[in-house]
Amino acid sequence: MDTELKITDSKSAWNNYLFNLFYSKAGAEVADFVLRNINDEILNSTPYEFSNGAFHDDLNMEKVPLLVDFRDANRVKDLTKHFSGINLKLADEGVYIGCFQSNSNWKQNVLKKHNRGLAYVVLLLNYVFRNLAPGWKQFDNRGKYFINTFYQDNSLAEVLGRLVFCGFEIINYKEHDSLTYFILRKKTAPRTDVVSTSRFIVKLNRVGKGGKMIRIYKVRSMFPFSEFLQDYVVRINGYDKIGKPNNDFRLTSCGKIIRKLWIDEIPQLINLIKGDIKVVGVRPISRYGFNALPKDLQDKRIRYKPGLIPPSVSLRIKGFKGVINAERQYLDEMERRPLTTDIRYFFRAVYNIVTLRVKSS
Repeated sequence: MDTELKITDSKSAWNNYLFNLFYSKAGAEVADFVLRNINDEILNSTPYEFSNGAFHDDLNMEKVPLLVDFRDANRVKDLTKHFSGINLKLADEGVYIGCFQSNSNWKQNVLKKHNRGLAYVVLLLNYVFRNLAPGWKQFDNRGKYFINTFYQDNSLAEVLGRLVFCGFEIINYKEHDSLTYFILRKKTAPRTDVVSTSRFIVKLNRVGKGGKMIRIYKVRSMFPFSEFLQDYVVRINGYDKIGKPNNDFRLTSCGKIIRKLWIDEIPQLINLIKGDIKVVGVRPISRYGFNALPKDLQDKRIRYKPGLIPPSVSLRIKGFKGVINAERQYLDEMERRPLTTDIRYFFRAVYNIVTLRVKSS
């Protein structure tokens, strides 16, 4: 992806040190990409460039406005710790420019390097360790070392998600010559809370009754740390015809199947038992999605618990605006006839699902 957010005149900056630095390290295309996406103030500052060794060992390093790292970030053992350390070395609103080899580009290199049979064995092992190993605690140190050594290549969505988790705002990114180059701005301090986003079952923060945040259980259908990219994906791509983020690169291949079969919704039965949600109701959504709704709908939503089955399934309505209209209709009916409304919407939804009139996405 290459969406220009901030543009500078690359000709006037042709002799700039930063351009020459990127031109010598990554070529003219990447150098021009950098110049087109950062402002003049940053462009004219002297970058702090990492070379060899661990940056966090440089205890005397002062906070800098621009930090450049040409090393593949996916070669770092603890990626979150690495990005958090960089965040702490940057001044407020400082810019971080780096690169990494994504898992998809790594796969392409494997297919080119090995014969087809051996390549698919390597890819299969990589998939197993990438998707199952993060949740396994019974490995001894040697087993953990083997796993960490084997799957160092994270997906595009995971690396970008970790960067947002560590306090960065994505300005832009570009894939070039099997590497992904990114330009970020420091927005907040790194988060320190523990997340379960790399496990098979994840807990996602959603707005519940009274505006209280609740933790919704779901089967992971996206790459780890992808949940932190929702604001970015919606801002860049908007919503699709059924009201979900458009061109959502966060979904895994297996995750697309999981969603089509409604498997990702099954763990919400735990929330149902706990009393966080009810059977029928508005879909539990993130704070970002909630804030994007009209104010009157926000006020109506928080009067009731979210539901396992959303109104759009009962009414067979698609699209972002359609989902909003379905919620309005449901909530208006709930105000007049709360008990019978849930019963009617439940049986409508069951009928639509059984007869395949509606499908998950």
